[in-house]
Amino acid sequence: MKTLLATLGLAALLSPALALADDAPPAQWQAHMAQFQQFHQKMEQLHVQARSQMLAALTPAHREALANIIGHQAIAQNPDPEAAARQINALLSPGEAQSVLRIHDATRAQAESLMQSMRSQMQHSMPPGAPDHPKMMEHSMPHDAGHILLMLAGHGEHEHGMMMVHPGA
Repeated sequence: MKTLLATLGLAALLSPALALADDAPPAQWQAHMAQFQQFHQKMEQLHVQARSQMLAALTPAHREALANIIGHQAIAQNPDPEAAARQINALLSPGEAQSVLRIHDATRAQAESLMQSMRSQMQHSMPPGAPDHPKMMEHSMPHDAGHILLMLAGHGEHEHGMMMVHPGA
């Protein structure tokens, strides 16, 4: 499953490189593309790992109930992600909810660190005067287990609570 964060991160890191693609030697371009691919794979691994850990933190009965709630959202004529998140929050034990939050926060910190590292690598390899990379900015999104688990399934408006903001915006 592709994550929005990985896609947005890849797009953010790729945009300055695309602007300089005509001027960059083929070897440099290939090196940049390899870096982007490696970054995307690491982000995907983080997502898969977090998903696995979050689902493992739930009891089998709660995983089944979560699947039913998500399934209903998928086929609903008028999906209501807020109501679904409230249902999930009501379903989870306090320990399960805390585990989901802890896993989400740890994964998010790892993703941000990976993004910063990649951004730094890209800045060092860009010629002087190259455009700056877009910055990541927090988006005010409910930070609860119900919303996180919905996003994990690909439902929800702003996956991972991140959005892109271009420099100067």
